[in-house]
Amino acid sequence: MPKVAEIENRIAHAFAIEVEVTELDLTWAFQRDHLIYATQGLVEIETDSASWRLPGNRAVWMKGQQTGRCLSKGPFKGVSIFFDQETVHPSITQCRVFEISNLAREMILHAHDWGPDRDPEDKSGDRYFHTLADLCFKLMHKPETLCLPKAKSKVVQSVLDKTVSEIASPITFSDLVPAANMSERNLARRIQSEIHMSWRQYQTRARMIHAMDLLARGKTISTTALEVGFQNLGAFSTAFGKTTGQTPSQYQKQFA
Repeated sequence: MPKVAEIENRIAHAFAIEVEVTELDLTWAFQRDHLIYATQGLVEIETDSASWRLPGNRAVWMKGQQTGRCLSKGPFKGVSIFFDQETVHPSITQCRVFEISNLAREMILHAHDWGPDRDPEDKSGDRYFHTLADLCFKLMHKPETLCLPKAKSKVVQSVLDKTVSEIASPITFSDLVPAANMSERNLARRIQSEIHMSWRQYQTRARMIHAMDLLARGKTISTTALEVGFQNLGAFSTAFGKTTGQTPSQYQKQFA
């Protein structure tokens, strides 16, 4: 991945870079907006407000002038596209992970025709990246299911952290209430207010995101189900499909 100065000094409004590394660990602080699409590898995105997983059917839009971290658990291959503020939709104000369409995927993969040394006066390239940025903006409106939001208060975040650390156990919401020093009803309201989902929804999502990591590392589907707290393989497959849009076997084939 090029250094920040090498990116910011480019004159072109937008350009693409093909990336292939044994391991990706990028802390971004670019002035430009940055789109990453992985063709190989599972990417984890971390910001102050949330964390995401990025399988092969999703892309991440990192907002310029904001900070975050992007890392892969093993080899990574993909495409990075950098946009200046004249190219992006003004309503894109934060980091977003979104499911891409077939059209968006083909446009991202074809974007390497306009690399960092492209002619900044090439209007066809500018039109291409404008169209791609607008298409991504439209795709961002679909609710994201692979995000683990972070709470605003320490007490709620501690409950969420405990939920993740006990991902394989049959822990219940009632088990977490005493440490929060409030009633079960009030804690449920606080969680819903701060992360905009129920505790049960958060637990299921955390389990599915951890399952993605395990499957990507080659764990069997049955072992993965057990390690994320599911005794019933059918129930696990159903939950995984609702969260990722793929069956566990379809998802795992990306890493074969």
